[in-house]
Amino acid sequence: MTPKAMTDMQAVELIQDHMKQIEPFRVVFAFKRMRMKHIRKSTVDTMRACIALHDYRIPITTRWVGTIRGIEKVKDQYGLSPQLHGLGDKKCLLLKRRDISIMGHPNEWTIDPIFLANYK
Repeated sequence: MTPKAMTDMQAVELIQDHMKQIEPFRVVFAFKRMRMKHIRKSTVDTMRACIALHDYRIPITTRWVGTIRGIEKVKDQYGLSPQLHGLGDKKCLLLKRRDISIMGHPNEWTIDPIFLANYK
């Protein structure tokens, strides 16, 4: 007997549960160690979603972060892109460079080792 495959919804719920287990204060303390100012709850939640995706080795994209945070509409997910770029400017995320393609692949980030050193 083969094990049942996990559905997409079950995978999303699994990652969301993992995100909820990530303590917000640990992310805030990592931000403080990095001398970040004006820390917002939405920024902490976005970073928690990025950490959860990183732990499951799923690419950090705007669509995935929006799905994990519970942002259903694609139109609203586009608001996450400036936030992810801002986290990149603050050395929390690294933007992976890709060749420009006709397919228009979305930007993909990874967690910056500087943030990981302050988070652990």
